[in-house]
Amino acid sequence: MLTRNQLIILGIVAFLIVFFILGLLGVIPIFKSPTEQQSGNIQAQITFWGVNSASNFKNVFEAYSTNHPNVIVKYQQFDESAYENSLLNAWATGKGPDVFMFHRSWLPKHGDKILAASDTQFSLYNLRQLFPDAIEKDFVSNQKIMALPLYLDTLALFYNKDIFNSKGIALTPSTWDDFKNLIPTLNEFDFSHNIKKAAAAIGGSNKSVSKASDLLSLLMLQTNPTFSDYTNRKNNFGAKTLEAFNFYLQFADPSQPSYTWSENFGNSINGFASGDVAMMFNYSREIKELKQKNPYLNFGITPMPQFNQSSPINYADYWGLAVSKQSKNSQTAWSFIISLTTNQQLADSFSKDSNSPPALRTLINQYLNDTGMGVFAKQALTAKSVYQSDKDIFSQSISNMIESVLTGKMDSVKALQQAASEINGR
Repeated sequence: MLTRNQLIILGIVAFLIVFFILGLLGVIPIFKSPTEQQSGNIQAQITFWGVNSASNFKNVFEAYSTNHPNVIVKYQQFDESAYENSLLNAWATGKGPDVFMFHRSWLPKHGDKILAASDTQFSLYNLRQLFPDAIEKDFVSNQKIMALPLYLDTLALFYNKDIFNSKGIALTPSTWDDFKNLIPTLNEFDFSHNIKKAAAAIGGSNKSVSKASDLLSLLMLQTNPTFSDYTNRKNNFGAKTLEAFNFYLQFADPSQPSYTWSENFGNSINGFASGDVAMMFNYSREIKELKQKNPYLNFGITPMPQFNQSSPINYADYWGLAVSKQSKNSQTAWSFIISLTTNQQLADSFSKDSNSPPALRTLINQYLNDTGMGVFAKQALTAKSVYQSDKDIFSQSISNMIESVLTGKMDSVKALQQAASEINGR
């Protein structure tokens, strides 16, 4: 027969054993750090890779964690030049991220590596209601949402206000005819008829003109809206495309009245920043670089010139977010993406912190009159994409096509045929 004291001791021992077991199981937080005890049980940890600065996501993550305290998001930034290879290497070893930034052209190339959102998570109807038309072309496959956009950038016309004012030019060009008519006024030549100050950075290859392949692709789309055939996964390099190509080449042809560019002129961004180039075409992301190169540069941004103002066509380039098939937290990962891209507060926070034009329609409407992003916001509604089975091959083939004509190796017909063969794979 146990005494009263022995029964008490046995009770204490039993309690301690149960308490210790519950602690090991995590029911009682005796083995958690103070931070873990404050935040509660960790439901999931999401690894997130991208090319943007971590500072662009700081406020987004803080706002997200307020509503999802049990989810930890760990972001890792990569240099864009090494990003794709880093992903491929990680996937090969089964160590890829849960969520990663996914370029708008990657679906043909990397679509087999990502997990679509379920219809209950995010439907095609939702996509069409919330985002511009370009998104469906780039991020939907077999009626499934494969990725969602962080933002939507477009090519726009950058112009030097001081040069325009000094030349007595009150209005920026809205059509390509307007653009061509400005060139003689803005050009400056030396005694040998070499370009001293260029009216615009257009007509050269990627070696001298920033985003030359995108600019020519836009001209091809504006000349022939059916240039890109997403259904058959090819681009139509026909007569209309040749027309756009020859239009582009005239600006680097010394025999043409619209001559304004030479491959020897140097880098177009540097030229624009120094005041040696009056106009250039680029994306909103170049604004920061321009200001760094020349803080005193007085420049403006205006919509892209059009051939047909009643049916404007602009060129889209952007990154979205996708979930890797290797993710062990795919449900949570997709929930995170949907929150970041469709929650107006979170999407607006990212746009402001990264200086990126919004992709969400409600934000586009708010940004239409914004002095910095208004042009890009408006153009998002008429933006189109070009089908690219491989972004790098496409860009290089277009650039080589331009260069081969400028150097006299081929005429425009043969150069276009060669590029078509490289891009379409035959």
